[in-house]
Amino acid sequence: MIVRDASQDLRFNDNPLVHTSPYVRFYAGAPLILTGGLKIGTLCLFDLKPNNMSELQERTLATLSKQVTALLELNLSRFLLQKQIAETMTKNESLKKIAFMQSHEIRHPLSNIIGLVNLVKDGFASVDENWLTMLGEETNNLDDKIKQIVSESLAVKDLKALRYQKMVEEIEDYAILILDENGCIENWNKGAEKLKGYKANEIIGRNFSIFYSEQDQLEKRHLNLIWKATQEGTARDSGWRLRKDTTRFWGQVTITAIHDNDGKVIGFTKVTKDLTNTITS
Repeated sequence: MIVRDASQDLRFNDNPLVHTSPYVRFYAGAPLILTGGLKIGTLCLFDLKPNNMSELQERTLATLSKQVTALLELNLSRFLLQKQIAETMTKNESLKKIAFMQSHEIRHPLSNIIGLVNLVKDGFASVDENWLTMLGEETNNLDDKIKQIVSESLAVKDLKALRYQKMVEEIEDYAILILDENGCIENWNKGAEKLKGYKANEIIGRNFSIFYSEQDQLEKRHLNLIWKATQEGTARDSGWRLRKDTTRFWGQVTITAIHDNDGKVIGFTKVTKDLTNTITS
C-alpha cells in the first residue's frame, strides 16, 4: 500500500498522525504474512512530506517484510524448540525415576516369581495349592508395582485425556477441528480429512475460511460465526462448503468457544456433519 500524500487521501481524514504531530504525508506498507497465510501486521515507512517509491524500492520493502516474518518465525521456532527441550528433560527425569523403580521395586517380586518357577522346573518343589498361592501373591505384587509406576508417570486424568483424544481422532462421521482464537486450524481428525479432502499436514495452520466460497468470505460469514461463538459460547450454521477439489457439500456446523481459567476465549471447536444426501434427496 502506497499513499503519496495522506493529507489529500479521504481514507486518512480522521487519522491524528496525519492532521496533528508528526503530520505524516507519505506512507508505504507491506504486509507481514506467515508461512501458513496468517497476516500479523505491516512493515511500513513514512515521510513528513509527499513522496513516492521507485519499483526497486517497492521490491526492497516487500523483501524486507519477508525477512521480518522469517525472523519472527525463526524466533517462534527457537521458542518452541526450547519448550520441547524442557518438556523432554522433564520426561527424561520421569523415565529415570521409572528405571529406578523398575530396578529396585519390580526386580524383587519378579525375582521371587522366577525363583519359584525354577524350583518347580528343577524338581525341588511340587506345584500344590500353597505353591500356587505364593506364586499368585508375587504375581499380584508385581502387577501392583507396575500400576504404581504407570500412575506416577502418567496421571489418570492424562490417560483419560489421551483416550478421549484418540477417540476423537478416529471418528469418521463428523469433521472435528480445533481452531485458535483467530480461526486457524490447530488439529484435524479423520472425519475432517474424509469430508474435506485435505491431509492434516496440508491444512493445519490455515484459516478455516478456506472452506467457504468467495461470496461467503466477502460477506464475512465465517467471521460472524467466530464472533457469535465468542459472545454466546456457541454458533450454528448450515450451508454449502468447499472441499479441496472445489466440489461442494452441505455442511451443518457447530462452533463452540474454548475458555481458559480466567474465562478468556483461547480457541474454538468446530464440528461439521455432511448432510448433502439429505438436501439433494
